[in-house]
Amino acid sequence: MTIRDFLVSLVRTVVPVVAGFLLAAAAKANIDLTAIAEPLVDAVFIGGYYALVRWAESRWTWVGVLLGWKASPSYVEADVVARVDKAGNFLAGPAAAAPTGAVVAHEATVERLVNPVTHP
Repeated sequence: MTIRDFLVSLVRTVVPVVAGFLLAAAAKANIDLTAIAEPLVDAVFIGGYYALVRWAESRWTWVGVLLGWKASPSYVEADVVARVDKAGNFLAGPAAAAPTGAVVAHEATVERLVNPVTHP
């Protein structure tokens, strides 16, 4: 994930929380709620706002602006499975397909681990 994608994911998390909180505050303005009910109302408005905007964004992409950013972050799919076996040997590709201890990595990352001299 790039720095831009990380920042986009943060913005698209924080904006719905703030928007939902403000909507909840407006709804509770003249209502006396118990200490237990108040956070529940906040959570319902925050979750409702996020769910509604995500649904609308799936139909009309421009609605993503209401989450703070028009586009979702992009995540690159990993293409190599790698793991370290019990003897400490680094395995990549089909040799690493065993389910125990396997991790997913990008091919460039695996290349850097296998050949650290050629990839500083």
